[in-house]
Parts: sequence; structure tokens; C-alpha cells
Amino acid sequence: MAFYKNLIRSLLSSVLVWACPLTQADDLSLRRAESLALENDQGYEGLMKQSAALKDRAVSDSQLPDPMMSISWMNLPVENFELDKEPMNQFKVGVKQTFPSGDTLDIRKESALADAGRIRQQAVKRRLSVLQQTRSIWLETWYWERAMQTVEENEPLFVQLREVTESFYTTGKKGLDDVVRSELELQRLKDREVKISENIGRQHARLARWIGSRDQQRKVPSELPEWEMDDTDKDLAYESIVRHPLVLAMDQRIEKLRQGVALAREQYKPAWSVEAGYSFRNAERADGTEVPDLASVGASISLPLFTKNRQDKRVSSANHQVNAALDQRLDLLKELRARLDEELIRLDRLNSRLRLHESMILPQSREQAEAALMGYKAERSDFTEVMRAHIDLLESILEYRRIQTDRLKSIAAIRFLVPPENDLNRVLAATSAPGETQ
Repeated sequence: MAFYKNLIRSLLSSVLVWACPLTQADDLSLRRAESLALENDQGYEGLMKQSAALKDRAVSDSQLPDPMMSISWMNLPVENFELDKEPMNQFKVGVKQTFPSGDTLDIRKESALADAGRIRQQAVKRRLSVLQQTRSIWLETWYWERAMQTVEENEPLFVQLREVTESFYTTGKKGLDDVVRSELELQRLKDREVKISENIGRQHARLARWIGSRDQQRKVPSELPEWEMDDTDKDLAYESIVRHPLVLAMDQRIEKLRQGVALAREQYKPAWSVEAGYSFRNAERADGTEVPDLASVGASISLPLFTKNRQDKRVSSANHQVNAALDQRLDLLKELRARLDEELIRLDRLNSRLRLHESMILPQSREQAEAALMGYKAERSDFTEVMRAHIDLLESILEYRRIQTDRLKSIAAIRFLVPPENDLNRVLAATSAPGETQ
């Protein structure tokens, strides 16, 4: 009798293990994994350096061209090339400064700044992607570790079921088939442990890609993040999709192209330059007096008269690029909204399944397993029914864990598409250049 009491106690403790897991002090929390992933991510640094380079180029592009200095010997006699024989002999030094047409310099600056802003938004998008990838892998690791825990804590029950069948067989109450079936299911359980262990190793290897190899073997804690989304959050998500870094990066690209249109229009305006020169003369007049040096000042202006195949085509080309980018922006918004719709629908279904498992499937599976075991002991049911009930219970617990995992992975995907304020604050803090404020 004591044997059966121990068996039932093992059954109850094994089926309730999902409700009361333990936490180790050195577990790798999700928050810690996210921080390590952000610290170890090297890809965004290149983007931030590109952004800084474009900001420097914006300053450079807004400056006037360097002045040109010219030196020339003028009106040299070909007989002796001497500079002091004829009054026309000159040694001239000149300086020339060119001024681009219209507001070309300011437009070039704004264009480079828009490009820098686009790269910056790409860096923000990368950081959000790092968070999503880390969360997804961490949650998958959580699932497989909890699956291993569930299987390991159910294994003693299957061992005891085998002992029950052996006991009944030796007393002649049951046949050898029950013993063989119980041993088969126990070995299948061990085989499942091997497969789960393989998946745990695979997830830890994937996690090392983001957090580094030093922390990859640490187990994840049993507590899951408490992420929720209500109908208000969903409505805000649709409104906030236009502020996704991918959309903002596209907006910066469109701004750069619009600056290209403005730059093309500036080519209708003339460019001009000024030049000043001083000519030294080392000669004397016929009466013996020295000839004076000469000074010269001049200006030159371009004449954009023939614009049909040059300026007109440049403006047209720039406008076509803007319109194409606007179409791409609309397509991007459609894609992001479709992904958001897909994840929100998936989340609703997972929430429904989660409630169903908690209210019906898990309690009924436990009751069925207990009833089948009692019936087998009272010789009212066969062993096949007992094993089927306990395998169904194990599968129900694992399925419940899978739903928990997939639900949070779906929320993680939504948080990538519509980042909450705390995620954006972490990402923006990580993407700040030295000495830069948000």
C-alpha cells in the first residue's frame, strides 16, 4: 500500500512541476542576455562611424572651394627671355575664387546630413533586431530547458510504472505485454531526453552568437517576462508603425533625394568667380623712368543657356528618384503593417490556446492520468490506457510550454515592429556617439 501512495505522490509532483520551478542565482536572465548582446554587437559600430563620417562630410561640402593661385611670366621676348628689357615684360601673381551657383553649398550640407540620419536609423534598427534575435533565442532556450526538466521529473514516474507492471506480472495479475510496453515507453522517454539535450546545445550555440561564448552555457531562469498587449496597445501599434527606424531611414533617404532635386534646380543659376592679379615689371621707358607695376581685377559668370538636355534632364531624373522612393516607402509600410497584422493575429490565437490549456486541457489531462492509474490498480483498465494517459499528460505540459514560448516570441516580434519606450531608450542610449546627447 505504501508503494502505491509513493507512486501517486510522484505522479502529483511530476504533473505539477510546471507550476513551481526553481531559480538558480547564476542563471542567465533575459535582461542580462539583452545587455550582453547590445554590448557585444560590433555591427552597429560601423554604421555609427559611417554616420559620423557623413556629418563631417556635411561640414566639408558646405565650404567654398579652395582659392586658386596662378603665377605667370608674360610677354617674354623669345630672343633672350629676359624680363627687364621691354615695358611689356611682366611677372604676374593672381588669385581666383569660385562661387558655386545659388544655394548649392547649403543644399549639399543638408543632403549629407540626411544621409547621416539614414545611417543612424539603420543603426537603431540593427539594435532593435539584436534585441529581438536575443529574446527569441533566449525564449527557445527556456522552452527546451523546461522541456528537459519536465521529462526528467516525469522519468521516475515511468520507472515506477514499470515496477508496478513487473509486480503485477510476478503475481500473475497482468501479462508480459504490460512489462514490455512499460519498458518501451521508458526507453522512448530517454531517447526524448537525448533529442532535447541536442536542442538545448543548439540554442546555447545560437545564443553565443549574440552574448559571447563566456556566458553561453549558463542556464536561463524559469521565470518568463511579463509581457502583455491589450486592445489599446494594438491600436497604438498601427499608429506607431510610421515611426519604425526602417520607415524613418526611408524618410531620410527621401529627404536626401529631395535635396538632390533642389541641387539640380540650382544648376539653372549661374556660377561665378572673381580673380585679382598683380603684375611686376622691371623695365624702363625711353626717357629712363621705370614703368609702373600693373594690377587687374575680373569676374567670370557661367551662362546656363542651353538647359534642355542638361539642367532639365537632371531635374527630371531627380524627381523620378523621389517618386520612386515614395513608392518604396508605401510598399515598406504595407509590408510592416502586414507583418504586424500577422503577429497580432498569431498572438490572439496563442492567447486563446493558453487559456484553453490552463482552464481545460491540463486539469483534465491530470485527472485522466490519475483515473487511469487508479483503474489499472483496481484491474478495471489495461496498461495501454494508463500509458496513453500519462504520455498525453506529458505532451500537454510540453505543448503548454511551447504555447508560452511562442506567445512571448510573437510579442518580441511585435516589439521589434513597434518598439516600446523602454526598448527605444536602451537602443538610443547604446547608439549615442561620444559626447552626443539625445
